[in-house]
Amino acid sequence: MRARVVLGAVLALSACLSLGAARAEKVVAWGDNSFGQCSVPASNSGFVAAAAGVYHSLGLKRDGSIVAWGYNGDGECNVRAPNSGLVAVAAGCLHSLGLKGDGSIVVWGDNFYGQCDVPSPNSGCVAVAAGYYHSLGLTGDGSIVAWGLDYYGQSDVPAPNSGFVAVAAGWGHSLGLKGDGSIVAWGFNGYGQCNVPEPNSGFVAVAAGVYHSLGLKGDGSIVAWGYNYYGQCDVPAPNTGFVAVAAGGHHSLGLKDDSSIVAWGYNYYGQCDVPAPNSGFTAVGAGHYHSLGLRTGVCTVGLYNPSAGNLYLRNANTAGPADATFRFGPASSTWLPLAGDWDVDEVDTVGLYQQTTATFYLRNANTGGPADLTFRFGPAPNTWLPVAGDWDGDGDNTIGLYSQATGTFLLRNGNSPGTADLTFRFGPTGSAWLPIVGDWDGNGIDTVGLYNPASGTFYLRSANSAGAADLTFRFGPTASTWKPIAGDWNQDGIDTVGLYNPTTGTFYLRNSNNAGAADLTFRYGPAPSTWLPIAGDWDGL
Repeated sequence: MRARVVLGAVLALSACLSLGAARAEKVVAWGDNSFGQCSVPASNSGFVAAAAGVYHSLGLKRDGSIVAWGYNGDGECNVRAPNSGLVAVAAGCLHSLGLKGDGSIVVWGDNFYGQCDVPSPNSGCVAVAAGYYHSLGLTGDGSIVAWGLDYYGQSDVPAPNSGFVAVAAGWGHSLGLKGDGSIVAWGFNGYGQCNVPEPNSGFVAVAAGVYHSLGLKGDGSIVAWGYNYYGQCDVPAPNTGFVAVAAGGHHSLGLKDDSSIVAWGYNYYGQCDVPAPNSGFTAVGAGHYHSLGLRTGVCTVGLYNPSAGNLYLRNANTAGPADATFRFGPASSTWLPLAGDWDVDEVDTVGLYQQTTATFYLRNANTGGPADLTFRFGPAPNTWLPVAGDWDGDGDNTIGLYSQATGTFLLRNGNSPGTADLTFRFGPTGSAWLPIVGDWDGNGIDTVGLYNPASGTFYLRSANSAGAADLTFRFGPTASTWKPIAGDWNQDGIDTVGLYNPTTGTFYLRNSNNAGAADLTFRYGPAPSTWLPIAGDWDGL
């Protein structure tokens, strides 16, 4: 259940891979790791942006803090306090930039050329970029502020300094994207990296490497120019379907609209060898000899056999054997299964709820063993149904309950005893409707939904509050015993619904929240059975 977005501009070596308000993801790093720049610190989760420098990397967390790793000989990984309120990051050779929500820029690391001395007034900025020894800030009025090394004129923005919508910085040159789709380039031009090919129009994103430049066209093609000794300007065919670009030392990256990454150019350190699976990526970034990507996982199905207390988890939404099989909880019980990322490690794991004692048992690994978290929530005994989701957008999945008798949800923002943080009515009282949870609009917050098996109708709500359903549609048969599930089946950042037919052991998954045929249909598990379906990102890939 992680969101995917298409970036308007990715900023080269200084790339800020921003996901805006979307669901946080994990950073995937590959290539040269001489200084640990590819060793993402634990826990690798909750990131909404990342940037690749020469020998260090930066990650922006959902809470507005920055994590830095790799070479730190000049303090480029020592994030300035207070480490909060950041909305964008950029990484240069030996310095780092962070953009605050108030429009000010924070810079730290090597300052030999004044690349950390932000000109006054330090306000009104909406984007940042870091070259090797110079820095750029894009202001809200469309002008660019540049500072640091200016030996090649890389900090002398050509007139008119207006109408810019994106910036990128390389070793000794800079790029600015205008609102009319043209690119302005200035600074060192020894390899033609500032000679934008004609027609200079229709661009939607820019990236700057050491001696080469990239421009992404609105039609999804990439234009590359400058130094090409390593083939970094030879875009592989087919040159179509790209949604983001990044330029490193002597290599280039392109993100496809199918969420895969294409890499070309210098590959001595494996910086062009995208780790498998090459899917689910939402953004790309390139350092000198390493590469970064933000990746979201895919939700797949599982089954719980209450008779044996066994769980059967599958890592693909296809027919086949379970990838993980284990005992958790007692046999011959009425306990109910649930799943979530309880420890914010980007892997969903299982849990059980015992209605008799109103006790949750949550496990941080998909293996047999005792519960890692055990706590009471709700009255005992009860007939309430358990749910789990990220109710506040902090990346931590927590539990909740739904009372069919009163049509009431009680959601908790911590996996511990206590009162509900959110309590509201949604749906009818005294019904047999079944609860589901998902991020229906891709904003990073899970909200509730209901399924009426009598009419085969889903009712999804985009806020965890009382009110009418935001989405109402039919999917599946009427008067059935089918069970609802939800997940991001196609890695597009939107959770969508599914159904499980215990009579035939068949899953029916839909990639959009509207009426229509199932996009995925497959058999999994015995038929008929009393097994219960669950869904999650079991492997975090």
